[in-house]
Amino acid sequence: MNSKSKQQTAYTPNLFLKALGNGGLAVSFFMYLMFLIPHATPMPIFSDVVSALKSSTSSFIWVTTVLILLLVFSIRYFVQLNIQLKNFAKFKKTNAYQKILKTNQEISLMAIPLTLAMGISVLFILGAVFVPGLWHFVEYLFPFAILGYLLVGIYALKLFVKYFYNTLAKGNFDYVKNNNLSQLIAPFAFIMISVGFAAPAAMSHVTTTSIIALTLSIVFLVLTIILVNIKIILGFKSIFKYGVDHTTAPTLWMIIPITTLVGITLVRLISGVSHNLLHTAPNPIIWLILLTSLVSIQFIFGLFGYFVMKRHGYFRMYLNGEKYDIGSYSLICPGVATVVLGMFYVGMGFIKSGIVTKFSLVHFILLLPFVYV
Repeated sequence: MNSKSKQQTAYTPNLFLKALGNGGLAVSFFMYLMFLIPHATPMPIFSDVVSALKSSTSSFIWVTTVLILLLVFSIRYFVQLNIQLKNFAKFKKTNAYQKILKTNQEISLMAIPLTLAMGISVLFILGAVFVPGLWHFVEYLFPFAILGYLLVGIYALKLFVKYFYNTLAKGNFDYVKNNNLSQLIAPFAFIMISVGFAAPAAMSHVTTTSIIALTLSIVFLVLTIILVNIKIILGFKSIFKYGVDHTTAPTLWMIIPITTLVGITLVRLISGVSHNLLHTAPNPIIWLILLTSLVSIQFIFGLFGYFVMKRHGYFRMYLNGEKYDIGSYSLICPGVATVVLGMFYVGMGFIKSGIVTKFSLVHFILLLPFVYV
């Protein structure tokens, strides 16, 4: 077998996670701008960044660093996306692609709409931060963003319905090979789409735009919650019966990025309803309770997954180069998700509620764990 055929045989749609991880890292660095520089708009824009750069030497240094990292990981995202789309097009012509259809592995195709949805968010951030005056036209851009997420959502639904019919509806689901939480890639994709819709739902001042985005976001949010419950029950049933599959052990952490996206979606939806329909502002204590609950879920699953992987020697075998595992690419997602939700938790749960003073010593101490991650 030549090297080319080996590459084709070893290929899996999960390799789209390489692009997803870079996009997630770009978003995670944007969170520093979101919560640490002043901005009158729902998110920091070009003029806010320029003002921060001019405010002081220290501000210039850290903002410039963040902007460079944001740009670098965004470029890496699009480079990887291009590579994976080309590789997937070749993969679809192989027998290996036909073999994963009508099996549990078909769910890995959901990594494609998941990664595409991330791309729309990255483009939105890049436009806001690097394009002068773009925010003045944002109401004209929101419908295109909604259309983009809708197309990705339709694609994701098409893939999932086909998978559902081929495996679950036909009774072809393999419980022996389901001793992991890899099936959560489906709700992961749907909540990425939901959080995308939630952005114009929260930020648009045009009622029609906000309501359409709100409705679509809720549809995908509800679908996510239903599937998370089903997939976790099925996954743990197989785990308890057959033991966890050490090669897919990182999927035990997949609930962490899903929780982050659920949190951001709820924050955006509550904000959108409050501002556009109720014409009021939500009590900051709501954010404290909501985000504390979600961070607790992440902490519990984080510890559980860590001890399982450590017990199986996953970090020693796969992260130190003893073995190669495509699944290790999924480890970037929970790390990024922890930082993103952590920034929301500190910024909205403690700072906005007035419990902690912004830029105080306590504020920076609260940020340290997330900076470390």
